[in-house]
Amino acid sequence: MAPTRVATRQRRGAAMSGRLATLRAERAASVDTLRRVGPDAPTLCGDWTAADVAAHLRLQDQGRGVPILLTAPLGLALLRAGVRLPSSFAARMEARHEEVLETPWDELCDRLATGPPAAVALPVFWALRLHENWIHHEDVRRADGSGPRPSDDVVGDALWAALAWYGAYQRKVLAGVDLVVRRSDAGGAERRLGDASGERVTVTGPPGEIALVVAGRARASHADIEGPDEAVARLTGPGVTM
Repeated sequence: MAPTRVATRQRRGAAMSGRLATLRAERAASVDTLRRVGPDAPTLCGDWTAADVAAHLRLQDQGRGVPILLTAPLGLALLRAGVRLPSSFAARMEARHEEVLETPWDELCDRLATGPPAAVALPVFWALRLHENWIHHEDVRRADGSGPRPSDDVVGDALWAALAWYGAYQRKVLAGVDLVVRRSDAGGAERRLGDASGERVTVTGPPGEIALVVAGRARASHADIEGPDEAVARLTGPGVTM
């Protein structure tokens, strides 16, 4: 094999190993939090407890770690078009969720602690999977009274990259809002999400705090939110989507 091809494969392998290490570090931190608060702890996800969050993450591992609804560029196109999966699919997912909830708590945490499968470190999946795990970890942490975690450039860049996908997924949260998100790090990078014909709202902060707003957790976010009162109220009112 030519030296340049070997070097390319080595670089790709090292990059994939780095992505997987970041995902597994976030998972390990999530499991530590879950064990600390216990299965009945409240979360930011409505009626969901910490056990529900753990079951949700475990289900995604069983699906090779691919974020539900967001598996390929086609998924993003469908989301932007307003297409949703049929109710029968949602019913099957709910049934599987209930099955996983029957797993004893310590065993469920042990299974989560093995980390997500290696396939999630592929470039097309990893930022989305990290975003999903990070948001649900914050669902547990912030409901328990914890504040923002120290910044991490790798995690921040991944959360920022995933915003386009989750901005499309959270159509209900962003309905009627022309959302401009602006990083308070990385030179103030910006992107627009939501409804271009809606009222302009600007959200400024680290990527994680912005991600919480886009995910319908604005009340728990420490980002700065500016705009007309009615439009801001749409973002800060109830709207969490699991």
